[in-house]
Amino acid sequence: MKSFVQTVVTLTITCLACVHAAEIHVSPVGKDSNSGTRAAPFQTLSAARDAARKHLGKGPVTVHVADGVYYLPETLVFTAADSGTTYQADHEGAAVISGGFDFTGGLDWKTDGKIWQAPTPKGFLIDQLFINGKRQHMARYPNYDPNQPTAAYQGFAADAFSTERGAKWADPTGSYIHAMHAHLWGGYHYHITGKNPDGSVAYEGGWQNNRQMGMHPNFRMVENIFEELDARVSGSTTRRPTRFISFRTVRLIH
Repeated sequence: MKSFVQTVVTLTITCLACVHAAEIHVSPVGKDSNSGTRAAPFQTLSAARDAARKHLGKGPVTVHVADGVYYLPETLVFTAADSGTTYQADHEGAAVISGGFDFTGGLDWKTDGKIWQAPTPKGFLIDQLFINGKRQHMARYPNYDPNQPTAAYQGFAADAFSTERGAKWADPTGSYIHAMHAHLWGGYHYHITGKNPDGSVAYEGGWQNNRQMGMHPNFRMVENIFEELDARVSGSTTRRPTRFISFRTVRLIH
């Protein structure tokens, strides 16, 4: 019996030693046509995932993720085929996965001396813009006030979307209304759909709050409206020029 146990243990250790632990490398400066080694890493996480799947059932797989930002043009989907694969950053906190899109060097900027504007791909929607790592604010009324950190929306106005205010907007479709609850029990968010026949602003939404008691009469703001200066135009991204920014050299992330 002792000899049998020793034999089983020996065989087990030997088999475990034969299991190949696959090592796959990915880096923002790699290429998906590479082999996935440390010297020739893949560029995208999807390529690394697909390579790891080829080792399914053959042993553990580790995907080493190099420092840098990994932009996802589409959802990165994992299934049962990815079970047993470990994704490990080379340095904690230095590998960043972003759902954004890097516009750097890819936009044709033009200006009339007041506003910088660049066309974007058809159907491409932008709800956030980062310039050199700093998040920019959409065109809004009233303006964002960094000196009011505790104020509602850091700037609010009772006439945010009044008919008089809306008369200045050629086409507010696709813009947003944000308002606090009438009794400050949370807030509401609305999508502006255009204008009504009487000139008032048309909108839909407000489903986020289960206490439907209406908007607060004062704590309101609108954003993403061209006439409010730092604006968006359908099919493009627009921004007021500033002497601190050169749009030919900045890093633009959507």
